[in-house]
Amino acid sequence: MRSSNIIDKAEEITAGLASDREKARAVYQFVARHIAYDVEKAEADIFNIDDSALSVLESGAGICQDYAFLATALLRASGMEAHYVEGFAGERHAWVEVMVDGDWLEMDPTWGAGYVRDGEFHFHYNEDYFDPDPAFLAETHTREGIMY
Repeated sequence: MRSSNIIDKAEEITAGLASDREKARAVYQFVARHIAYDVEKAEADIFNIDDSALSVLESGAGICQDYAFLATALLRASGMEAHYVEGFAGERHAWVEVMVDGDWLEMDPTWGAGYVRDGEFHFHYNEDYFDPDPAFLAETHTREGIMY
């Protein structure tokens, strides 16, 4: 697969959408609905040097960093300024911020994707973590900084 597939996928996801907010929501929805949480990788605390947005798109699975890699790449490929945010949400965690209409909007597609029960991931899409109220996000997420 070529890296242009990130660009192709971003164009596909955002086709026909006019506003940056609509594009950001479309990226959030795609990542949360199409990437399965990799419980085994999370439990083993594995970081592969070749982890990337493209590898996540190809495999369809990952952990928070992988969701953030892919969402950030898709947003940037859509012409939007976006960052990979690192912090804590009970443990080390990663999510995304994107510039929309002059303000930073935060999103956590990992938490929007579903849940883990008895060691197995279950897709259960929700939009609670797309542009959440800052006080709501602060209840569970503590921002440490921007990785890139």
